[in-house]
Amino acid sequence: MNIKNVIGPSLAVVLAAGVAWGAQDFRIEPGWSHIEFGVKNFGVHTVDGRFKDFSGSIHYEDTDVTKSAVTVTIPIASVETGIKKRDDHLQKPEFFDAAQFPQMTFTSSRIEKKGDGYVLIGALTMKGHTKDVELPFTYSLSKSEQGVPTLRAQAQGTLNRHDFGIDYGSNFSVGSQIHIILHIQATPN
Repeated sequence: MNIKNVIGPSLAVVLAAGVAWGAQDFRIEPGWSHIEFGVKNFGVHTVDGRFKDFSGSIHYEDTDVTKSAVTVTIPIASVETGIKKRDDHLQKPEFFDAAQFPQMTFTSSRIEKKGDGYVLIGALTMKGHTKDVELPFTYSLSKSEQGVPTLRAQAQGTLNRHDFGIDYGSNFSVGSQIHIILHIQATPN
């Protein structure tokens, strides 16, 4: 008997069976997740930053990932770029205007399958402006050593700061395009 004739079909049955997770609600774990950004500064270097504080939930549909949903809330006061004076300036009206708009929110409207990954599409509200953004992402779902389902996702996207009323400086001194990088880990509620 040819071993390939036994292993091939057996492996196909195991892979086809997969793990049935069903629909499940997850909570984003800030300690294991990162919301980062980068913006060109004077056209020669990039200012990198992150939001230290955020919360969110993911409704995951195992049978059809495109029916899943995501919501995230980010307090503006948690922005950090490594320079306190710049972080304080980002709170001012010419940037995020944290006094009037203390948080930004994201609520997904749909997910589309694209190639080997997906695109998360939804409304980002920042500084009183709401605009749909697209975040291409990949994800995995596995169990921890303790048997807890753990959802992990990585996403990247770009948004234009002017779409959200952040018009400070020229596009040379502060680039118009903000690159966003997300590393998310979530566990069941």
